[in-house]
Amino acid sequence: MVTAMSEINEAGQDIGKIIKVIDEIAFQTNLLALNAAVEAARAGQHGKGFAVVAEEVRNLAARSAKAAEETAELIEGSVEKATNGTQVAEKTAEALEEVVSGITKVSDLVSEIAAASSEQAQGITQVNQGLTQIDQVIQQNTASAEESAATSEGLAEQSGQLASMLQRFVLAGNDNGGNLINWTSDLDTHIPDIDQQHLRLVDLINKLYNAMRQGNNKSEINHVVDELTNYTNTHFTFEEELMRSNGYPGLSEHQRIHQTFVSKINDFANKIKNGDHLPVSEVFSFLKDWLISHIKKQDIDGYVPMIRR
Repeated sequence: MVTAMSEINEAGQDIGKIIKVIDEIAFQTNLLALNAAVEAARAGQHGKGFAVVAEEVRNLAARSAKAAEETAELIEGSVEKATNGTQVAEKTAEALEEVVSGITKVSDLVSEIAAASSEQAQGITQVNQGLTQIDQVIQQNTASAEESAATSEGLAEQSGQLASMLQRFVLAGNDNGGNLINWTSDLDTHIPDIDQQHLRLVDLINKLYNAMRQGNNKSEINHVVDELTNYTNTHFTFEEELMRSNGYPGLSEHQRIHQTFVSKINDFANKIKNGDHLPVSEVFSFLKDWLISHIKKQDIDGYVPMIRR
């Protein structure tokens, strides 16, 4: 459109030039007609016809000049309007170019928004999937926790029943008239004080054994446990002082054996008082075997012969 308006403007200018040429021709014709009228006047009677023709030519030249002038004015107006139209067309073209650029930018933005919306939709889908998985895991954990709680309750109940049964457990092969340990002659050291203390230890172990086997209450069992631990310490102190006063060379080793036994019996006592799970049969087997072995090996075969001499 801008190119067409420019061509119209150029064509109008060319027409204006042609009109000026016509106007100049009319002006020259008018001069020629005037000269012819002058010459006809000079010719007198013979030049009347020529004068009429010259007058008509002059009138025609004047009319042509006037028409050319009016046409020129119209052409100039058209050229001015064409120029204005060209400027408007140029501004319109610039505006259209800006509109096209803006549309391109808008199209790019719309494409970016569409891509971002697609990514957000995918992200939301993934979040929903994650939440669904979390919910499933929570439900599984809840079910597992409920099952664990039920299992724990069952185990606790079974542990209580087992502990009650173990407290009444009687050692296999025991035929000592209801006691765990019966005193026999091969346990005599022939040192009255030592034998008396050993008999007291045997009595306390049997007392604890029978109390747990018969299912006595906790306070009675704890009382017997305290008696046993206290008297054990008393006996070991007396025995070590006896060995020390007689210069027994194996005193240090004997003291180490005493300390190990005291530590073990204290551990048993604490578990019994706290109501912890305790393998009762193993405890009494240990007490029985340790006491008999200790009397026969560490005492009778150890320091006793030296003291009796």
